[in-house]
Amino acid sequence: TLVLDQDTGDFRGAGVVDAREAELDPRRRWRPRGIIGGDLTFNRSTAAASQDGWNLDVDLFFDGMLTFQQQPHTVVSRLELEEGQTRTPEKDRFTNRLDRIYLHTIYSYELLPWFGPYARAGLESALLTRTYDFDQPRDVEEVDASGEHVAWQRDTDRVELGGFLSPLQLKAGAGGNFQLVHTTDLDLALRVGPGIWPTYARGLLAFQNDRLEPVASSLLYGVEATVVGMVRLTRWVTLTSEVDTLVPLDGLGDTEINWRSQAVLRLSSLASLAYRFNLYRRPRLELADPTTTEQFVQLRFSYTLF
Repeated sequence: TLVLDQDTGDFRGAGVVDAREAELDPRRRWRPRGIIGGDLTFNRSTAAASQDGWNLDVDLFFDGMLTFQQQPHTVVSRLELEEGQTRTPEKDRFTNRLDRIYLHTIYSYELLPWFGPYARAGLESALLTRTYDFDQPRDVEEVDASGEHVAWQRDTDRVELGGFLSPLQLKAGAGGNFQLVHTTDLDLALRVGPGIWPTYARGLLAFQNDRLEPVASSLLYGVEATVVGMVRLTRWVTLTSEVDTLVPLDGLGDTEINWRSQAVLRLSSLASLAYRFNLYRRPRLELADPTTTEQFVQLRFSYTLF
C-alpha cells in the first residue's frame, strides 16, 4: 500500500497491509472473496461407501464468499465446491470420493455489540454419481420401500447409490446470534433458534446386508444451533471449527449433526498443510450407520482469484 498526502499528493511511505485489516475497512460495503485450488490427501474414513484404511486422493475445491456490511446490517453468502477422486492399489479406475456443494446465506442485525437476530437459508448436496465399490464381485438384491424383492444385480463390483443432487438438503432458520468473543486472534459465535431442514432423497439408495433399498425423503423441524469458532495461534497457524445441529421436536433420536474442523499450517502464499476432521450424524439418510467420520491430512495448494 502506498501512502500519499491527501492534499498535496506527496509520497509519505509504503508497506504491506495485513489481509485481515483490509477486510475490516469500514468503507468497503461489498467484499468478495474467491479461492481455487487442489490438494493431495492422505485420508481415512468410516463412511459406508469408503474403503477401510488410508488412501491417497486428489481433490479440487472452490471457496467463494460475498459479504455486504452496512451497520447494523450484515449479509454473508458462501459457496463451497469440493470434488475428489481416489484410486487404490486394488482398483484400476478412479472412484468419486469427495463430492459436495454447499450454498448458504445468512442475514444478521447488530442489535447490541454482542447480540442480534439472524435469518438464514441454504442447501447442501452432491453433483456427481455416488457409488459403492466392492473388493470382490457379488450379487446384490434390490428391494422397494416395503422390503419386497425388485431385481438382482449379478456379479457386480460397483452399485450406484445416487445421482445428480441426490440427496438434496435444504436448511432454513432464524433466531438469535450471540457474538461471544470477537478479536483478531479469537472468534466464537453462537446462533440458536427454530429451524426446518427438509431433505429430498431424489432416488438415493442405501446399501446394507447385500441389499439396495430406497431412502425416504424427510422433514425435520425443531431447534437449530450453530457454533462457529476460530483461533489464530500465529499468522501461520489457524484452527477453525463449525458445528451445525438440529434437534427435532418429535424425537431426539433423529438429531442431525454436521461438524467440520480443521487445523491449517500456512507454508507459503500458495501452499498449506491441513488436518481436517468431519463428523456427520444423519439417522434418516445413513441407514447402516447414522454417524460417520472423516479424517484428512492435506498438502493444499490454492490461488486467490479475488
